[in-house]
Amino acid sequence: MNRVFSYLKDLKGNAKVCIVFHPLWSIPYAIYTFYLGLYLQLQGISDTQLGMLMMVGNIVGIVASFASAPIVDRLGRRNTTLIFDLISSALPPAIYLFTASFGWAMAAMVATNLNRIMSIGYYLTMIEDSSDETRVVALNMFNLITVAAGLLVPLAGIIIAAIGLIRGQRLFLAISAVSMTILAIARHLLLKETSTGIQVRKQIHAMRKFSTTTKNRFIDGLLNNFAVYPQAFAFLREHPEAARAMRTNVLFYTYYVVGTSISLYFTPYFSRHLQLSASEVSIVGGLYAGGTLVALLFLNPLYNNHNSAKFFSIAAFISLLGFGMLASSPVNSLWFTLPAVVFIAVGFGMMRTATDANFASETSGVIRSGLYALSYVLSALLSIVVLWLCAQLYSQFPPWLFILSGILILGIFIDQFVKAMGKQKVETTTIV
Repeated sequence: MNRVFSYLKDLKGNAKVCIVFHPLWSIPYAIYTFYLGLYLQLQGISDTQLGMLMMVGNIVGIVASFASAPIVDRLGRRNTTLIFDLISSALPPAIYLFTASFGWAMAAMVATNLNRIMSIGYYLTMIEDSSDETRVVALNMFNLITVAAGLLVPLAGIIIAAIGLIRGQRLFLAISAVSMTILAIARHLLLKETSTGIQVRKQIHAMRKFSTTTKNRFIDGLLNNFAVYPQAFAFLREHPEAARAMRTNVLFYTYYVVGTSISLYFTPYFSRHLQLSASEVSIVGGLYAGGTLVALLFLNPLYNNHNSAKFFSIAAFISLLGFGMLASSPVNSLWFTLPAVVFIAVGFGMMRTATDANFASETSGVIRSGLYALSYVLSALLSIVVLWLCAQLYSQFPPWLFILSGILILGIFIDQFVKAMGKQKVETTTIV
């Protein structure tokens, strides 16, 4: 706790405002999204329709990512954060609260994935006027708060066990909608537009004298976003390690959408397929968050550029063990399930930091933003394909959820293991 207060003392301005308010988002979000898939199923939405919801969400995310840069620049970082936080964070739980039909669930999923626009405004607001040290502290605090919020899922399970899943989830949805609305408005009043944001808006205003119409300027902004992709592919052809980092990034973030706790299939797998009780499922959620937090705090500091391939190989192997155990787990067997959850949580936590750090270290220069944009688009496209497969296969055999996740992580394991063995061979030859 002293370390937390020490971190907060190091934060100033927008960064401090964003971090102080973040629990009002992360705690309700972690709880209501954990039970969302099961809640929708109890409202009559099928396994196949769950997959369709996630597929459409990724499609909307791609469109939103292309539109995000001109929107953020025109509205400003601070205004973008307010408008799209209300749309993508506060509105979806309100929709789920009042109706959970497939059509309205689709509308909520569309709104949720507009957070691609909000996220850019939010991160730029938080870091643009901060020093390098403050940025590191802010991002670390953001990740720790986000993961630690999942530790409260077992407490939510007590409420679910007492009043039932539907009533309990509606309570969580109501709290989420109110909390996120208050958060967005209160944070907006305390934030200030960044100096870069002010400069960009002035440039856009000045360009109006030389441009034709608002519509043409917006379209030009979208078209300019496409120009970076040929350059990014050219860079990857010339830099094989950057290409390897790209493959790892794409495979990992596809797995993140399909097979982690944010997936709409995650909780139903434990509740319906493994037939665990509501309180037992909540323990799974808390343990998953705890395992991820342990990796972030105690294992990830061991990562560095020199041992990245070995680190990835170990993390992927741990995850593969967990997938194998979950896919073969007998029903109603909590004590067989929990070790498997620990494995996939620790593996996920290790790979999350390693993936981000590896991609950052292998990309550089003005092309970096293009590489990040390409990585998101490729992972979103692959996610759509894998989610479509999962939607077709899950209802026939639910373990396909973790079989498909295992295939994705196996790709990372093979790619990084080959690099590790090649590096070891070079080092051995050098010594001889």
